Amino acid sequence: MKKGILALIASLIGATCMAIGLAGCQPIQGEQGIPGENGDKGDSFWTENPQGLDFYPLNDGTFAVGKGQAILLSEISVPETFNDKPVTAVYDFSGCENLTTINLPASVNKLYDGEFAYCEKLENVYVAGERLKGVSVNEEYFVYDSDIAIGEKAFIDTLALTKILIDDSSDNDTIVSMTVKNNLPEVTKIEVSAALNSNTDFRRLNTVNLDASKKEESFELDFGTYGLFKDIDVKLFNGAEEFISLENIGGVAISADEYNFAPLTASYPVLVYSLKLNEITDNGKIPTFVCMDRYNQYNWNNLPYNMQIMPFVKSNEVTNNSAFHSLRAGISGYIKELFEINPESKFNLYVGDNYGEVILEMFTANRIPESNWTATLLSDGTATAYILSDTFAVDNPDQKYQQMKENYEEIERFVYDRGEFNIWDINSKIEFKGTNGNYQILERYAYVMARERANVKWIVNRLRATENLNAINEKDPNFVTELLKHVEQVYTNNLLAALSPEEAENFKKLYKFNDGMFSEAEEQNKEVIIILGTSWDGEDGNLYDNIKMLVELYGTENYVYYYKGHPGYPTSQYEGRKRYFETLKEEGYAINELDNAIAAEIILFFKPDVFMAGYETSTFDSVQSHEKALLLFGSKDHFLNGGYTFAKYFDVFASQITDNDMFDDITLTDGVKYYLIEYNNTAEYENQVENYSKHEIAIYNTTTKEIEYYKLKDGAHVKVDKDGNTIGVEN
Repeated sequence: MKKGILALIASLIGATCMAIGLAGCQPIQGEQGIPGENGDKGDSFWTENPQGLDFYPLNDGTFAVGKGQAILLSEISVPETFNDKPVTAVYDFSGCENLTTINLPASVNKLYDGEFAYCEKLENVYVAGERLKGVSVNEEYFVYDSDIAIGEKAFIDTLALTKILIDDSSDNDTIVSMTVKNNLPEVTKIEVSAALNSNTDFRRLNTVNLDASKKEESFELDFGTYGLFKDIDVKLFNGAEEFISLENIGGVAISADEYNFAPLTASYPVLVYSLKLNEITDNGKIPTFVCMDRYNQYNWNNLPYNMQIMPFVKSNEVTNNSAFHSLRAGISGYIKELFEINPESKFNLYVGDNYGEVILEMFTANRIPESNWTATLLSDGTATAYILSDTFAVDNPDQKYQQMKENYEEIERFVYDRGEFNIWDINSKIEFKGTNGNYQILERYAYVMARERANVKWIVNRLRATENLNAINEKDPNFVTELLKHVEQVYTNNLLAALSPEEAENFKKLYKFNDGMFSEAEEQNKEVIIILGTSWDGEDGNLYDNIKMLVELYGTENYVYYYKGHPGYPTSQYEGRKRYFETLKEEGYAINELDNAIAAEIILFFKPDVFMAGYETSTFDSVQSHEKALLLFGSKDHFLNGGYTFAKYFDVFASQITDNDMFDDITLTDGVKYYLIEYNNTAEYENQVENYSKHEIAIYNTTTKEIEYYKLKDGAHVKVDKDGNTIGVEN
């Protein structure tokens, strides 16, 4: 039995020796002091090898040398040949405690792994009489002016080479420590360039100058971000001349106790997130990473302290349309890596409430404990109320909620058990689908997440039981009461008003807000009317007519007109809108275009005196004075009876007439496009009541560009002038 074990051990040792190129592990030493019978030296090793070195035959017929019985010597000289064969490799001199100098022949071209490890006094390694010049960075080695290949940890705990050690120096910052030991006189400067990987341009360069009189120096380097750095380049200089370069020295990890991740979509989530930055980042103490699908909302050169774009890819991949979707898998992998580096770290996620599946992708699939993460769902504006009503306006909303709760828990278990996130596999398990089959697959489950998970918070714009939640409220008012307990309702004007002057200026810079955007109106001493746009599908075929109608209705004597496009639909991407504006200009309708990326809520706050018109948007809820709300593109019935909280502010509604025979007593010419202008008469607003008393409706003729006003008297429409005077009748 013992013989079998010994044979197995010998076999394993032999296999290891073969793997590293040795023909066998038994050194050749000869016999001590016995000359050959004919006076030759035979293989007597004290005469051939008076230092007592070991020699190992290599597969190529040459020899590797080891310490043998020379382990206590302070200086060792390796012969160029042994048994008339070249000595080409150094196998093992580890643990030679007294060794200060070793002389290697020119025939040596390889140093095996760990060969001089723990030779603590070793200062000089000579090859063919020349001192070996080299550097180790975190125990990875490089020599210059030599073709010798150096194995891993060859000189650990020795003084033979310049040693550079780089490691995370403290928590919650991006600083690492670099210690330089036994620096060679030739090295006067070191450059360290660090990146998480080779696929990012988020790279930090640090330069340090060395003091030749010091054998050991320590420095602090800023790597700029967090994670496992796999791509560190180190360059050594003699003056201005670079003479050694190490690339892809990896394995340095930098971690923090807490992180914020904000993959954001739409406008309202970005706005609320940006206005709550001080709270979210604890005044810049928590590292914060952001990307968004409408990238041009931010001035990326003015990010607040400790807030970064996602650092694991190139910056243009972050500051690009739809970056949110293209980076999701990468963000999940980055979070996983940070958690593996420090399992005590905490992660805070901020994402639109129509993308609840991102919680599963970032945390559940990575099996990060709930105690290590929080998620804040940010409302996508009016869509939140619509989705809630569309989901829970049923006869028994509590029963449906329970079904959704059980379904969500099933999906969570499925993702956790698999340890991966696949949107298509999850999609097949969802009982209550979202409005988008590719994304937003859990948008109907936001309330379930916020109510059932203590570490999930839900921030919304406005949810009102008897207005935009009325459809649910009519079915079950108690359900709505309970729902509202699990949301935090945020009014952006309150957040804006809470900014200090310094914070307000920083916020403007972040959002590219230009105080001089209305300079033309100021120069002409006129008021501003802003037209808010919508999607191109919503504008195509009517924007041109709507703008002309608006200008004809309010005139140019007192107003300058500005168009502010929807952030998701910039004019640069739509040739049709460009042609509209070109044609309008040719026809004498001067429309100035604002940067579509600037959130209209910000304009309304910082420029409260502007007048508003345009397409359906919850932005109009931010109008600070109802007197500034002029005209909505859409029918009166649609807005006033559709649960739109901002509709009552507006004076006028305008929509295209699709049937020219809609009035019995007003003749409309066939083949001509008309728009119906309807006046509001909400009792609490005197100006609306006053205007409505003049003319209840008006009709805009797109061909003649004329507006005719009508008042309903005795059941018939009577044509009146703009002031309400019956045409043809003296008053």
